Amino acid sequence: MSDPSDTRKLRQADLWTGLGLVVFALGMLGVTATFPITDSYGGVRNVWYVSPALLPLLIGVSILLMAGMLVRKAMRDLGAEGVRQTLRLPQAGFGSRTQRLLLILGSVCAYVYVFIPVVDFALATALFLAVFIFGFHLDREASVARNLLILIASTVTVGVAASVVGQEARDAVVDALTGSAVIAAAAVNARALARQQLPLVAWRKGLIVAVLTPLLLCPLFKYGLLVPLPYEGTVIGAMDALRYAVFR
Repeated sequence: MSDPSDTRKLRQADLWTGLGLVVFALGMLGVTATFPITDSYGGVRNVWYVSPALLPLLIGVSILLMAGMLVRKAMRDLGAEGVRQTLRLPQAGFGSRTQRLLLILGSVCAYVYVFIPVVDFALATALFLAVFIFGFHLDREASVARNLLILIASTVTVGVAASVVGQEARDAVVDALTGSAVIAAAAVNARALARQQLPLVAWRKGLIVAVLTPLLLCPLFKYGLLVPLPYEGTVIGAMDALRYAVFR
């Protein structure tokens, strides 16, 4: 049976996390609102479902809805007095609660502002999902802290590589570094589970979701909805080659 104090701490963390994600989602939707929904190019008017605003709009709305559900659940379990106590300014520290908050905000910010502009969209999404899933779904031996370090290291490395590597070699180098970060996140958590002699079923499911989700979504958006992806590198290039080989 779980300790009520532990459950209360989790709900307090959920409340702060949810509020942070609500603010981020609203900011993301505000920026997305500046994108053209429909426009005319060379006398041809594009319809809404090929707009560059579609993907960030869907992501922003999804984050906002899930964050709202998280806040609602936390407030319901904490009660009015618990919410008031939780919203008081917390003491400074770098405990588990702070690590979780930094991992959430860091993952989303790194994904949007560092990886999406310069990394193949499929690889960027796979890294985001891997760090997020392994950091929370497999909460073993401070995996949150380990995944936070992986996120920081990969963000800095990819950012530096993108700025110093020549344009011709950038895709290969940056995509290789991002793929290595996905492997590192998976390996760190698999090792933690193996060290405790715990089953790898949840780890396998997390890895499948992290890898398979972008491999399904990218073709759907690019070839089905005809929505251009933010950045197309190694993986998207391979998808293009496969599509042309099959349907030429």
